[in-house]
Amino acid sequence: MRTGAHIWIGKGLDETVRIIDYLECDCFQIFLHNPRSWERKKRNKKEVVKFKKEIKKRKIFPFVIHMPYLLNLSSSDKKIFKRSVNLFEREIEEAEEYSADYYVIHPGSNPDRKNGIKNLCSVLKNFKSRKIKILVVLETIYVEIWMNSNIFLKRLKILTFALILLMLFNMDIN
Repeated sequence: MRTGAHIWIGKGLDETVRIIDYLECDCFQIFLHNPRSWERKKRNKKEVVKFKKEIKKRKIFPFVIHMPYLLNLSSSDKKIFKRSVNLFEREIEEAEEYSADYYVIHPGSNPDRKNGIKNLCSVLKNFKSRKIKILVVLETIYVEIWMNSNIFLKRLKILTFALILLMLFNMDIN
């Protein structure tokens, strides 16, 4: 069994490696930047190259990058959707620079489910056509609660870390 953690990289990639060693991780997940901000900070290429060598030397797998929370790839708001897609593109490029194994996304939200799914699939199809190397994994948590007169029906489905659309880029999306 592999053990790991979601590790903060705010103090730099060297510190991230020290934390990985301290925790004795053989897998880990990071955000590339502050997950609650649209702002991006480009890292020094030498720092990234050194980080990749350290991860490879330790035979760490999988190395996972998580999408920022602000992105909504299903959004009905055209401005938010466009901004999300643009940042997603930058994140994928950067994740490939880091040689990450997986990139975790949340599907986002849309009051019109069909339109939301259509938006998400259009984004993913676009990336599939680019022949990117990183595998994009859909993390979903789905909870619905209904109340009907005296009947309280609670339906809870938790589908997480790729159980629904495992390795989206290996599937055909119509």
